[in-house]
Amino acid sequence: MARKFIGYKPEARTLLGRLPELDKEQFSARRNEYVAALLEPTKLLVADVGGLLEESISPELTYEAKTNGSIAPINNDLRFASEKAPLYKDHFLLRYWQGPNKKTAPTLFLRVASENVGFATGMAFTKSTLETWRTAVAGPEGKSLAAAVDAVLEEFPPVPDDEEAFVAEVAGEALKKVPAPYDQDHERAELLKLKSFQLRWSMKMPTSVGSRKFPDWCADQFDRVAPIHHWLVDNCSN
Repeated sequence: MARKFIGYKPEARTLLGRLPELDKEQFSARRNEYVAALLEPTKLLVADVGGLLEESISPELTYEAKTNGSIAPINNDLRFASEKAPLYKDHFLLRYWQGPNKKTAPTLFLRVASENVGFATGMAFTKSTLETWRTAVAGPEGKSLAAAVDAVLEEFPPVPDDEEAFVAEVAGEALKKVPAPYDQDHERAELLKLKSFQLRWSMKMPTSVGSRKFPDWCADQFDRVAPIHHWLVDNCSN
């Protein structure tokens, strides 16, 4: 596969970290710099990582190297943000999904900030896939999912007295109680309570961020959640 990403320059990462400080006029004045130093390289990153994930995880993954494709808009949607939220984000959120609906398909997420990189796997449930999720989690096949989730959580555990430690977590809106007809003391109760599912973690930015090796490093990190992604595709997809 021909590679096109050649790295982010240090000054580009600095700009990314400072975007939340900018107002609309200031961002407009630096827009050309933002596009050349950040957005265009990110499009190349999307394509390079996508090609690697097609080989290592699934050839059926979908990705689009453009804003509102695999790249979330850099501006915050202030309709759903607090009054103090900045106009612009300090990171790029990239996604690779497997299924016809980008919003609800099993998805791999890559979050690129100035000093760290985040990874996640998960999906948003529809009414029908939520019931499918619960049935699968409660059944025998749920054991392999729980084991795969626990393996990642154990690799990135909380560190006492270190609030900035990189920690893996299961995220998603959850019920207070296990839904009927499942037992409240079910061994996978916490997974059954979820109304959406995401397993995520962050890592320190590697030195390869400024080179052609960065896409390989990013793709390699997803190996640890490939079993979870496959489980979601096999058990919860429409």
